[in-house]
Amino acid sequence: MLHIFIFLYYGCFMQKDNTQQIQKAIVAGNGPSLTAIDYARLPLSYEVFRVNQFYLEDAYYLGKNIRAVTFAHQTLFEHIYTMQVLNNTQEYKIDSVIINDSPFISTSRDEFHVKSNFLLRVLYKHSFIDTLYNGRLSENIGEFLEYDSLQKLYSNKNPRSGIYLCAIAVALGYREIYLTGIDFYEGKNYAFNHSKTNILKLVPDGFENITLPQEPQQESYHSKAADLEALEFLAKTYNVEFYSLSPASPLSHYIPLAPITNNTAKPEKKPSNYTNDIILPPEHAYRTFRALNEHIDYSKRGRVKNNFYLKLLYDLARLPRDLKYCFKKPKRF
Repeated sequence: MLHIFIFLYYGCFMQKDNTQQIQKAIVAGNGPSLTAIDYARLPLSYEVFRVNQFYLEDAYYLGKNIRAVTFAHQTLFEHIYTMQVLNNTQEYKIDSVIINDSPFISTSRDEFHVKSNFLLRVLYKHSFIDTLYNGRLSENIGEFLEYDSLQKLYSNKNPRSGIYLCAIAVALGYREIYLTGIDFYEGKNYAFNHSKTNILKLVPDGFENITLPQEPQQESYHSKAADLEALEFLAKTYNVEFYSLSPASPLSHYIPLAPITNNTAKPEKKPSNYTNDIILPPEHAYRTFRALNEHIDYSKRGRVKNNFYLKLLYDLARLPRDLKYCFKKPKRF
């Protein structure tokens, strides 16, 4: 396990704090419009934000340099490892992983091979990893986090990962955000084939089927309405301008197209041996991590059991029964 975390440390790139120079961000989902970017509308300077299985793309649609990525909790352990591999092989240059650690996200599903909340505790304050709710970014976007929590709690609405990626960009200081690949799962779900061997081992039913239980009359937990309302909140609260880079995207009906800049960028074809599946850590990493998790849980139980005040309360609760037993007359035979 030690060499895994050494790898995690040396494989990462230090986070850049260059939002003072570059105020424009491109947030890319993995919907079909990712492959239909109007490159003449790309800003001349920008930072890129990506989500989930972005590395399955067959070309570098937005280059190799990525400011931040975010992932679903179902594959967090494996994806953090995969990002280190991609950095070390120089397939991509990823500055940071930023996780949506909302308290309303379930981590009890059977397919969560490693508890993501425990993983985030272990990697707390790591230079490569941060969290949206409890990390360094939270104070920059407090109003949105409150809005998001109330929407989940009372309206059963949860924006998709691409929208949280927008919130992450806002928290990092970007106020002009260009969107592509956020298509509300209309028509074809993804710009590429994501039904890969290792991914299906981790999430057999696919990511789009993972939702919270809901009543028949309730709106879908993930929905276009939830996404658009969250974008509107970000725009109004933080004075953010959103633009679409893909004229054919359904999102272009709701936000304006980016202006023409005559950018001459083009997608770069990937080599034939590019990484086209999530990379699973060695089996001993799972065993060691689970053992560490169990040890921490056991230690916590031990501390609780030996806590003086809890023992005092327990003894007080037992006192009436003990007194009754003490003064009870012995039976005659």
